[in-house]
Amino acid sequence: MAKRLFILLLMAIVLSACSSAEDKEKEVIGNYLSTKYMVTPTTTEEELAKKLAPFITEALAEEQAASHALALPINVAKKYNSPLQVVSISAIPLEVSGEYRYVAKLVVDNRPVEQHGELSIKDDVITYDQHQKKK
Repeated sequence: MAKRLFILLLMAIVLSACSSAEDKEKEVIGNYLSTKYMVTPTTTEEELAKKLAPFITEALAEEQAASHALALPINVAKKYNSPLQVVSISAIPLEVSGEYRYVAKLVVDNRPVEQHGELSIKDDVITYDQHQKKK
């Protein structure tokens, strides 16, 4: 009986450790995506890059700067001359540890917008972020 209790306790500890690591990753992802998508028509790529710096690796920051990836949410805000607001963010873990598929539900000028993508996180820092282009 004591052996079964010990095994159950050990399993509970392992599961809670896994759960808390995933929860921490989802918290970082939520903070990163909220910062990335909560922009105004006057936000610049440089301002947004500085706000995102604590959440991403230097390599990802350089990649985003070179590809002007941060221009997308800013251009949407400019197009409608309205701030982009985050309604909700969901991050679904993929089979590989630290990889997630996300959906950011946004509103601009009372119009709903969804942004889908995939990202990777390691040591509480985003290492990869790729939004999916509309087909």
